[in-house]
Amino acid sequence: MEMNKQKKIMIVGTGWIGGLILEFLARIPGVPKIIIADNNEDFALGNVYTSQVDIGIGNMYSALGGAVHQDLYPQIEFTYLDLTHGEETTETLRSIHPDIIIHCATLGAPRNTRKELPKDIYEKLMSAGFSIWLPFHLTLTYKLMKAIKNANISPYVVSAPFPDLVNPVLGKIGLAPTVGFGNIDNSVPAIKMLVAKHLKIPMQDILIYLVAHHSIRPIFLHKGIIKGLPYLLKIFVNGKDVTAEFDTDKLLSESRITPGITASSGIKNAFAILNDTGLLTNAPGPAGLAGGYPVRLSKKGAEVELPPGITMKEAIKLNEQGQELDGVEGIQEDGTVLYTKKTIKIMKEVLNYECKELKIEESENRATELKSLYNRLKANYQ
Repeated sequence: MEMNKQKKIMIVGTGWIGGLILEFLARIPGVPKIIIADNNEDFALGNVYTSQVDIGIGNMYSALGGAVHQDLYPQIEFTYLDLTHGEETTETLRSIHPDIIIHCATLGAPRNTRKELPKDIYEKLMSAGFSIWLPFHLTLTYKLMKAIKNANISPYVVSAPFPDLVNPVLGKIGLAPTVGFGNIDNSVPAIKMLVAKHLKIPMQDILIYLVAHHSIRPIFLHKGIIKGLPYLLKIFVNGKDVTAEFDTDKLLSESRITPGITASSGIKNAFAILNDTGLLTNAPGPAGLAGGYPVRLSKKGAEVELPPGITMKEAIKLNEQGQELDGVEGIQEDGTVLYTKKTIKIMKEVLNYECKELKIEESENRATELKSLYNRLKANYQ
C-alpha cells in the first residue's frame, strides 16, 4: 500500500486494541510515520512485562521487531501523552500535528463482569444497557477532542471508545470524532464469509449495508435473542440485492467479536480517509450520529450512504431505538445524556449508583465514582 511517508498516524492509547493496531500497522509496506502516544512509557516501549496476557503486545519494540522479521522498517516514535493534562496534551498535539489519530484510550470499563459477578446480578446489570459505562469512555475522548480544538489543528479522528454514544454526545458541542470503528462493523466480515460460503462466490463480490446500534450486539451475543431488534441488513452481490435469500437474524447471530477484527476495522477506516479512497463500508458514530451506518470514507470524512428502500429519517429512528435499548432516553443539545427509567432503577439497585443524567463536564468524576461502586459490588462476591 503506497502512502506518503511524510504523513503521520498517531495512535492514542497502546493497550488492548491500540497495541494490535500498532502491530498490524508496522507490517504494512509504505505505512506513514507512526507516533504512539501513551501515559505509560515503559509499557509502550516494551521495557516491562508482567503476567497479564495483553502486556507486551502493544509496545514499540514488539512492533518494530516483528516488522524487521518481515523485512519492513517502519518509522515509529513514542511520545508521552496524558490526556488528563489538558495544556500539555494541546502542546504535544500542536507540535506533532498528526494527519490522523486512531483513538483507543479509555478509563477502562469493567471487562469481566460475567466472571466477577453471580449470574443473576450480571444479567440484571447487562439489562441496564452498556450506557451505564459511558463515563469511562466519554472522559478521555472529550479531553482529546478539546485539546485538538485548542491546538488549532484538524486531524481526522477515528475513535474506538463507545462511538455509538460518545460521538453523538460530543457532536452536540461540536467536538465529534470523524468516525468510530468496531462495534457493529465487527459483524460484517462474518456475514460476508457466511454469504460467500452459501453462494459459493468470492467475498470481494459482496457488499453489506448495515444500519444498527451497538446495543443489539450484547443482546444477541449474550442472550441469543435477535428477532425483533431494530436493525437493517442489506446484502448485494455484484450490484444485485440478494437479501431475500438469507435469514438476516441468523446471519447476525452467528457473527462474533475479536480484538483483531476491531483493530482491523480501525485501520481500514483510517486508511480509507487518509488515502481518500471513497471506500463504502460500515461504521459507528459517523459525523456525530448515534449508532452505526453504511458510510463512504474519504478526505471529506464519513458520509452516510444508505441502500435503496430506507430513508435517513428511518435509519436514524432505528438507531434511536437501539440507543434506548442501551439505556439512553435522549441526548440534550448541550450533550447531557438522559437515562431511561429502567436503567436508572437498575443502576441504583445493583450498584447504588444514582445517575438520572450525565453531563459531559461531570464525566470524569462519575467515572471515579462508578469504578469505586463496581469494585465494592465485586468484592461482595469474592
